[in-house]
Amino acid sequence: MPDVFVTPAAAEKILRDKEIFVNLRGPNVVPRLDYYVRSYSTFKDGQIVEHGDGLVLSFVDPSGEMHHQDYVRIEIEGGVAVLLGPADHFRKGLHSIDWRDRTFKLTTSDWQLPPFLKDDG
Repeated sequence: MPDVFVTPAAAEKILRDKEIFVNLRGPNVVPRLDYYVRSYSTFKDGQIVEHGDGLVLSFVDPSGEMHHQDYVRIEIEGGVAVLLGPADHFRKGLHSIDWRDRTFKLTTSDWQLPPFLKDDG
């Protein structure tokens, strides 16, 4: 199980948005946070725009066409499942996900929780 802490602000944002998407797409949607690495775009006029590292929240129907091995599953408030990807990024280290300044913030450390402190529930 990955070592991921989701702050109350991030959990509230995910739950609030999930409620909207349940109304739009039905009750089977699951929140998914995808981590992306910095990239660059070049426009036709030659302008280059940098896109920083971050997390993108989307909602998916897990019964649809998904590569489940690419995601890890965690639970937040009320037992709501959240998928995190790519799985390899979240399987090692200690991670904190926060919501501030209208964006998700990810903090990652190589430090590992000692086995006796893990809640494998």
